[in-house]
Amino acid sequence: MAKTRHEWWNDLAKLSTVVAELPMPADEDYWDTGKNQALNAVAYNLSGCPDHNKSIARWVDEMRNQGVALPQIGKLLSDLTSRNTYGTFSELAAYGLLLDAAIPFEMQVPMRGTAILNSNGSDLDGVLQIGNPVYFDVKAFGLHEYLAKELSRKLSQQFPSDFVAIGGSVDVSVTEMSHLLSKDFTALCAELAKLRKAIRGALEIRLEANQPVQLVINTANPYELAKNHADYAFKFAKQFVRRKPFILVFVIHPWLGGLRLSTSQSYNTKQFMRSFARRTFMQFRSDRTKVLGVTRATASKLLSGIMFVDARQKPTTKPRNHALYLNPYAKHPISDLDRDCLIAGISDMELDDFQYDAY
Repeated sequence: MAKTRHEWWNDLAKLSTVVAELPMPADEDYWDTGKNQALNAVAYNLSGCPDHNKSIARWVDEMRNQGVALPQIGKLLSDLTSRNTYGTFSELAAYGLLLDAAIPFEMQVPMRGTAILNSNGSDLDGVLQIGNPVYFDVKAFGLHEYLAKELSRKLSQQFPSDFVAIGGSVDVSVTEMSHLLSKDFTALCAELAKLRKAIRGALEIRLEANQPVQLVINTANPYELAKNHADYAFKFAKQFVRRKPFILVFVIHPWLGGLRLSTSQSYNTKQFMRSFARRTFMQFRSDRTKVLGVTRATASKLLSGIMFVDARQKPTTKPRNHALYLNPYAKHPISDLDRDCLIAGISDMELDDFQYDAY
């Protein structure tokens, strides 16, 4: 494990001539030796895995071979090795999947406010250049798990003499978890201090005396997870492209909040991914709720597809949970050529266009 940014950077430089060319950024600590705890757990975990380091180095070298400018690569690596490890590794993993499959694309594409729902304009993570342009943006999926760990950590700091048990359903939405970490946190702590337990929706939070063995009972259902996150894609609506095909790429990784989707039985993961995509495409077709000046019904049609990327880099004989789901009601569907190249080029990529399941 690298305990500092410079240690990780040096490890990558040994594997990549491109990294070795780049100026080393200011150092940062990943581990607090005095408290024996991580300051940047994602960077600490990723840096200590040779398989992930080899993949990062390979992707960086291939980017340079494809003509990506050194400053652009340097910016990615600077973000990766600092406080934006969570999001930047997700981007790199998506780029890496395309690079390994020899699928042509352009990174970091500037878009005007007239081209996307964000009236101020923004950079999209990329555009596929197979046939017709297909724009895409990359997000880590698993924020609800990440927030659940953060809630446990914050409560443990408030009640250091107790064990914080968070039981109930693990399928609570990102919105609910965010509220518990922000506006509801003070009230939650007060309730726990008084009653030593609190119920928040499907969650049961308890304070227990520390024991050598602690037991927490959780329930999980892929369809409940999809239901509770049905509107999740609209959190990124500002990136939706108005007049061209656009897909959201969700990256799953056990160290980025995707532990359950990475380690559960494959069919449970596929059940969730398909149900989530189907709800995104179909549940809001008549929804007049406004998002960035358009209705959810309109916004949902601007999403041509959702692609899930299984970003684990450790060798395995098990198929990866890659999947491409196409919106049957998309205003700008991706072409057959783009679809076929993604499916043929990326190993283990499953396709579902809901051809016989749209009504």
